[in-house]
Amino acid sequence: ADVGEGLPVVPWRTPAEAMRWLDAGDRALVGRLRGRLEQSFLSPAPHVELTAALAEVDPDQAVAVYPSAPPGGLSWVGQTFTDRARASDEPIVNQDVLPEVRLYELDGEDPFEDRPVACAPLFAGATTGNDPLGFVERVLMANGLRDQLRMVIYDRGRASLFAGWYRGARARRFDERDHALMLAARPAMRTWARTAAAIGVRPLGDGALIGALDALPRPALLLRGGRVLYGNASGRAMATAVTEWASAGRPAGFASVTSLGAAGMTLELVLPTAPPLPSSASPQSSRAARLTRRSARASVSPWPRRGPTSRAFSPSSAHAIGAP
Repeated sequence: ADVGEGLPVVPWRTPAEAMRWLDAGDRALVGRLRGRLEQSFLSPAPHVELTAALAEVDPDQAVAVYPSAPPGGLSWVGQTFTDRARASDEPIVNQDVLPEVRLYELDGEDPFEDRPVACAPLFAGATTGNDPLGFVERVLMANGLRDQLRMVIYDRGRASLFAGWYRGARARRFDERDHALMLAARPAMRTWARTAAAIGVRPLGDGALIGALDALPRPALLLRGGRVLYGNASGRAMATAVTEWASAGRPAGFASVTSLGAAGMTLELVLPTAPPLPSSASPQSSRAARLTRRSARASVSPWPRRGPTSRAFSPSSAHAIGAP
């Protein structure tokens, strides 16, 4: 095919092999991608953050990211087609036909499952019966593009996330480096998709968990492995303080912690328990407010490191979630 030449066979079996093949500079790019994705759920639009992180790996190429929505429509698309300087969720040209021209299976029967592939090899191995050249004309060419290098993330036999890099007619074709970068980035993208399902980002999740947290009239944050994944509106303002508290051995008296099991992922719900500021303007309450603010500043930063005089947080000191 004249469109989308790519490697007929990917020479790396695993993301780790692809990562080792890359040079130090490219490995650093993948590391920055991983770091950005870990913080993306603290933003109002995590999928736009995912798109921006993928675009940062190679600013010269366009990017698109969308979920494996059922046929009939997409809940969101992250893309840089219309503006390479930023990621947005504005519709791409002919976005409505994407489910119709999908060149992969939803149930894991894709011959390129979890592997990067460019247009020509994809066309040769397509199993969906869709018209490959129709895809090029209706989607790629309509957006001023020619080549696609895509990765479909499968989890438990089902497609969960699509990510594609795109180039125009005058750009260089995708080569081994591009394939290696995308394969090395797969674990971070898979973790992102699993996290989105676990905390409830639609359409990958049902929205129940983050909907409940957003309705709380107090700060609430979700942690995984000591890292803040998500915070409601007031919780995001405390993300740095909670991270410092977790890294300092979780001194007692700062927050209540409850373990959650969501979509196969172990999370922790953290509810900071710092007292609210008094609402009265009396001299006595003003003094209490000053003491509260002074105490809050002392309790936020810096945390004392674990040592003889600091009490480390332990599961036995966690208590049940209190009423707001």
